Amino acid sequence: MHPLLVAIAAAQCGVFSRAQALCVGYSEKRIRHLLTVGTWLRCHPGIYCVAGAPTSFDMNAWIAVLAAGTDAVLSHRTAGYLQSLAGSPPSVVFDISVPKSRAPQRVPRARIHRTTLGTDDVGVCHGLPVTSLVRTVVDLARSLPLETGSRVIADALRTRRVSAAAVDRTLGALAGSTGIAQARRAFASADPKLESVLERELYALLRRAGLNPVAQYVVMAGGRFVARVDFALPGIRLAIQSDGYTTHAQHAGFERDREVAADLQLAGWNLLSFTATQIRQNPEWVVSTVLQLVRRLSASA
Repeated sequence: MHPLLVAIAAAQCGVFSRAQALCVGYSEKRIRHLLTVGTWLRCHPGIYCVAGAPTSFDMNAWIAVLAAGTDAVLSHRTAGYLQSLAGSPPSVVFDISVPKSRAPQRVPRARIHRTTLGTDDVGVCHGLPVTSLVRTVVDLARSLPLETGSRVIADALRTRRVSAAAVDRTLGALAGSTGIAQARRAFASADPKLESVLERELYALLRRAGLNPVAQYVVMAGGRFVARVDFALPGIRLAIQSDGYTTHAQHAGFERDREVAADLQLAGWNLLSFTATQIRQNPEWVVSTVLQLVRRLSASA
């Protein structure tokens, strides 16, 4: 193979386009010959790979991107997955954004988004062309349910992977685009003080139940620090915790949780702790349990 095409294929998981092969000097006749003898394999009309290149997620992503044509980038859920954005749901197809002026057809296993892409909206992740982190966050907030989009924004802000100013600028640049009004609502309700996606989900349940808990509340007693809890209703001394398995199932986490529960009880507080499974699979029970205790504590206050 031509050294330049070798370099291109190596950077694209063994995949390259017919246009790229022609650009480095291959003729139509030579391309047909290499396909006939099996040196190259046809992955999609106009998209080829080197024989023996291992199939992978990245390889299939390159096939979809190249099939989508010039200036195509992975975006939305696919970009969120590649960028490890907490709360970004998986996608069964490749989300690909292209300029509004183009409408690619027959892109394999892909969902095409025609949009405006500025130079700051495009980046690279794991060697693949993707939307920038802040653009991905905004695109997810545009296309996901309001609570999910708000969780994505909140976690990205909390971990300082994006800034509030950058999100606001991107929203402004996309003013009038589909879903921007919803993305603005998600941004407005995003609370970076919530330390995990699971906390965000619990917070949404509590708010839906008509409660207004204080996030990351520091419990003090007699001028002494007792604990910092995920949520609190200070007026009735009720603390509410979300217990993710990864953080709390290890020995140290388990022991610390028991100490916190004991310290809160000694300080005159009640504590409710809910697991990820309970929050996500039995939210009605979680809400019912919290409201029952709220009513009981309020009656005795």
